[in-house]
Amino acid sequence: MKQLYTKWGRELDREHVLEEYPRPLMVRDSYINLNGEWEYAFTKAFSRPSEYDGHILVPFSPECVLSGVGRQLQPNEYLWYRRTFAMPQPDDCRVSEETKNGGKGGRRLLHFGAVDQSCVVFVNGRRAARHTGGYLPFEADITAYLKPGENEIVLAVKDLSDTSYHARGKQKLDRGGMFYTAQSGIWQTVWMEDVPEQYIQSIHAEPDFDGGKVRITVEANAHIPVEIRVRKPGVYSSPMCAPVDVADGKTQEIQDWSSAQGMPGEGIEVSLPAVCPWTCEEPFLYYFTVELGEDRAESYFAMRTFTIEPDRTGCPRICLNHKVQFQKGVLDQGYWPDGLYTAPSDQAIIFDIQSMKDMGFNMIRKHIKIEPQRWYYHCDRLGMVVWQDMVNGGGKYKPWFVTYAATILSWRSRRIRDVYTRLLAREKKKGAWNL
Repeated sequence: MKQLYTKWGRELDREHVLEEYPRPLMVRDSYINLNGEWEYAFTKAFSRPSEYDGHILVPFSPECVLSGVGRQLQPNEYLWYRRTFAMPQPDDCRVSEETKNGGKGGRRLLHFGAVDQSCVVFVNGRRAARHTGGYLPFEADITAYLKPGENEIVLAVKDLSDTSYHARGKQKLDRGGMFYTAQSGIWQTVWMEDVPEQYIQSIHAEPDFDGGKVRITVEANAHIPVEIRVRKPGVYSSPMCAPVDVADGKTQEIQDWSSAQGMPGEGIEVSLPAVCPWTCEEPFLYYFTVELGEDRAESYFAMRTFTIEPDRTGCPRICLNHKVQFQKGVLDQGYWPDGLYTAPSDQAIIFDIQSMKDMGFNMIRKHIKIEPQRWYYHCDRLGMVVWQDMVNGGGKYKPWFVTYAATILSWRSRRIRDVYTRLLAREKKKGAWNL
């Protein structure tokens, strides 16, 4: 069978792979992208290889052609990754004033967007993290494992695919019919950031459309005051995310700041001078800044509400901002012919979403896959509603899987609850497929 390529896959620059900032919901100035060529090896035992098989292009899984490997990880094998990095200098990456001296006086965090299915992370030979679940991001504070000069990251991956109870979506080792190629290993961006000793860990914005305000909860590793500043929708000037204009191409001035103070863990309410509703036609986004001690991060939210209300005939209808909205959508499997789970570029994601908009659709049902945060961000800014499936684990359940599924669902909800394109979480609609 002839290999299919997207135009972005054919034009892929292997020296600059998916370099866009991967976490639009919590943007910092510090960003060190680790995508690119890593060493890889397949082994039968959980034993670090003395020699590696070659190079793999991260974050593409070894099963896809863009990785440069084209090899299936079997359930009885381990996949090993290795790369080195030096402590960055100001000219090498975007760093904040507080941490520009290689993180001096602060912390170094290592992030993985997603690794399928289970993995152990070693930094300079010491175990720094372990994670199970192929669809959610995780991070590790690696400060204690670092040394001056060259440092080493090694990752060991195990993927049982459809031979186990783990969530896997449409992946199947023996693909065919409605099942697709199983993929494994790193499939989202790997990156690092420097943070102060006291830093923001998460930001959650809950808009109150009818009340004209937003409740923002900040989690941190220190209980010190938090300051929040919100501005009207308009052009977003951060270098981490693409500039955003309103839907009609006109640019609004950044003005009318609203601010509030509070403590981590509290819901801090910020009243808005005026409410600009988010709609598919005019997807207004509010951007805001959170400051905690020396740490600073930027995020966004949308002012909107979905409800079920009777129409003029008394028939219950889906409403956006209390106005009836007919959901016209497509089922999106999230598979790419050359990258499998991983889009070949950020522009490929934008093209996909915008094409659906141009065809007259206003909704995408993301089918049993959780996408990188940038996918949801582009849906938000382009005006696309998302119906989010939970990733299924098939039908070979162990008795305790009922509890396991609930745990995975809780983790997933915490990770993507701030994505304001979601309308329905279809956990029970298709039985075993979604649970």
